[in-house]
Amino acid sequence: MKKQIMATVALLGLMVAGTAFAELKDNNDGTLIDTTQRLVWLKQADCFGKVSFFDAQNKPYGLASGMCGLSDKSTAGQWRLPNEIELRSLQGNVSKFNGNISDWYWTSNPGTAPSTSKCILPTNGATQSFDRNSTHYALPVRSIR
Repeated sequence: MKKQIMATVALLGLMVAGTAFAELKDNNDGTLIDTTQRLVWLKQADCFGKVSFFDAQNKPYGLASGMCGLSDKSTAGQWRLPNEIELRSLQGNVSKFNGNISDWYWTSNPGTAPSTSKCILPTNGATQSFDRNSTHYALPVRSIR
């Protein structure tokens, strides 16, 4: 009984913390699908290079099939910048991405100080706030249609 209670408490703790980790499947169309979070990630992790936060917010909206190795029939307006929980779900599960995935990536979340936004290191889930004019990578995501 004690083991069941401890297991239930641990599971609830994970659910509350929002730490469901991605289970990625390669779609062979330039995307990786995470069936756990019901998200589609751009496989080419460094498609836009390092950009400011403002470009990181805008560039995903223009992304469409035919760009960045995509052949998924997606259209402009379907992609966006992920939030902190979505991006952190990739922690330690980045081997299927192409390009540089071991650097800081912008999230859509505000930072801890004015004019900053949060970034995540997908390799280990570390979080840090950066000035929005600094340059880091952006990893577009979209919901499963």
